[in-house]
Amino acid sequence: MNRKTAMHLLSIGLFLLEVSCQSVPPDGKTLTKAKAQTLVAGVIKVPVQVKETFPGPTGLTGMILQGQRSRLAVLYATNDGSTLIAGPLFDQKGANLSKAAYQRYAATHPQNSNDPENSVGNPLTEGIMERVETETRFIPDGTGNRVIWIFFDPDCIWCHRLFVMINKHPLPENIQLRWIPVAFLKPDSKGKSEFILKQGYQALAQNEQVFDKKNEEGGAPTASDPELSRSIRKNSRLLSLVGNGGMETPTILYRQKQGATMIAGFPEPEDWQTVLRQVSH
Repeated sequence: MNRKTAMHLLSIGLFLLEVSCQSVPPDGKTLTKAKAQTLVAGVIKVPVQVKETFPGPTGLTGMILQGQRSRLAVLYATNDGSTLIAGPLFDQKGANLSKAAYQRYAATHPQNSNDPENSVGNPLTEGIMERVETETRFIPDGTGNRVIWIFFDPDCIWCHRLFVMINKHPLPENIQLRWIPVAFLKPDSKGKSEFILKQGYQALAQNEQVFDKKNEEGGAPTASDPELSRSIRKNSRLLSLVGNGGMETPTILYRQKQGATMIAGFPEPEDWQTVLRQVSH
């Protein structure tokens, strides 16, 4: 989904990316470990080791990576070795292939797999986390002192699904969500974000309650206010900073004992429960 992998994978929210290992690329030219390492080293500016490569679908090569803190991740690249692909991978039925692939690898390499309690998200640099905490304008949800920050676009269907998932159960009293509106998906995203920022949580809830899933459009009205417009642009720039130039929604940030952490993309329900357990004051 947000320096890609390890710290870039780390800083931007590149998280487990995978696909069925049973598909063989049409050209059969899976990248060697050496060529994959060259590609990764050119993109990721911190030490990351390519543990192995394997055939992926549609002319892709899968790569098992290991970075700092012995964290593992799965990325894909085009078979010509020119492009890394960021973000979670889903099949046409919506199954999370990224998670399935990681679990498959972990089952055969238990000595290298991440601690399940720490397998959600990637470390985020302290300076970026501080800027998000001090410079964004947001909509508070809850009053707890354990804070989770969520970048969202009002026209983002995965943000909508996250909102629905969260609201299936009451938010723990010690948790506060801070929804940070951004705008980049559709022409009216900015006006909707301005309206939501101006009106607060009820406008956010309205946007999600009447979300048009077929056309992937939020239901909030639009507003036009120069001050709010500046805030939305600043929020969007900060999301781009988090993503090292990329923008993915939802993007979730929070502090835990080991430091600031971020998740780019929609978390599975069990991963969201892990976030609720991990977030610190």
